[in-house]
Parts: sequence; C-alpha cells; structure tokens
Amino acid sequence: MVVVVVFLGLALPCWALTVRARALGWKIAGVLAALLLGEISVAAHWIFPGARVTLLVLLALATSATLLVGVVSNAHPPVSHRRHNAGRRTTAGLVLCYAFCGVTTLAAVGAALVYGVNGLPSTTPPASDILPLPSGLTVVDNLDEHCSGGSTVLCLREIDVAGAQGQDQATIIAELDAHAVARGWQSGTSCRTEGVLLDRHQECVNVGLARGQLSVQLENSSGW
Repeated sequence: MVVVVVFLGLALPCWALTVRARALGWKIAGVLAALLLGEISVAAHWIFPGARVTLLVLLALATSATLLVGVVSNAHPPVSHRRHNAGRRTTAGLVLCYAFCGVTTLAAVGAALVYGVNGLPSTTPPASDILPLPSGLTVVDNLDEHCSGGSTVLCLREIDVAGAQGQDQATIIAELDAHAVARGWQSGTSCRTEGVLLDRHQECVNVGLARGQLSVQLENSSGW
C-alpha cells in the first residue's frame, strides 16, 4: 500500500511542472493534496478500515480525473496569468501528467476487476473481532496461526480462554457463545460478511475445544 500512495503522490509534482495559471495551479494542487491526505489515511487504516481497497481505487480515479481536468483547463490560461517560464518544462509536465492519468486509470480499473472477481486476499483476522472477553474470562494465549492452504487460503487466529476457578466448560462455552452474538455473530459457530464492495470477505468464528483447550477460533479464507 505504501508504493500505491507514493505513486499517487506523484500527481502533485506532475501538476507543478505543467501549470501555467497561478490561480488554477493552487486550486488543483489543493484538491490533489486533499486526495493524497485521504489516500494516506485510508492506506494507514486511520479511517474506514473495512473499505480500504474500495476507497483507494476511487481516490486513485479521482486523482487521475482531477489532474486531467487541470491539464485541460490549463491549456489556454488568461494571458495576464500566464507564467513565462513554460516551454520544455511545460511539455515534459504534460507528458508526465497524461502518462500518470493513463497508468493510474488502468491500474485502478484492473485492481477493481481483480478484486471484484477474486475477493479480498486472506489475512489473519484481528483479535479485536472477539476481544475483550466478558468479565470472568481470561485470555490464556492469542495465537496467530498465519495462512495456509492450496487453491483456498485459510488464515486462522486461535484465542485460548480460561474461566473462573471451578467454572465448568459448558458454562464457559455458553458465555463465549453469548459474547460472540453480542459482537455481531449469529452464534458461537457461524460466519459473517465483512467489508464493503471490493473489500467484502467472509470471516467465521468457532467456539469450542481445540487440542483439549477452550478456545475461540477466527477464520478467514479466499481463493487467492
């Protein structure tokens, strides 16, 4: 994602090489800077973590469209606002702007098609999907089992749980089932859809015994 954001950030220097009308230059630069800030925020999971790929595709297309609008509007600026140091720098800027718009648009559309067909690549589900546990239950271990598989990639997180002293397993499992429902699952053994549009993927929870230990298992799978 860092590479994607760095590439999209190239829109600003491309525009700086091209612009000839100062007022227009600042307007387009302001929009491009705002879009870049949005791209950084989305890529870093600061906002809308369930729509990262979708928003990056849309922001990339918006960046390309903004730069293209600026280039077209910049073609015939008012004489009084023209910068006189145009020439080769402006020509180079135009070439770079059109190249940037073409590559960005093709990459965004290609990514939308790939993610639309294959879904979001599997990653280990975050522990925050089930933690914190109800009062009285403690986490013995939080294991990232990573991803494995062939045609279907399965990513697993296992959270081993212990109850209060003397509490029987059936009671603990019933508590974990109720907790899973409270966290948005249909039951302690069920699946749900996470994310929106290109970020949609299925995640499953399974409460029970694993190798003799009470645990909550979170699973994420895809065809990547």
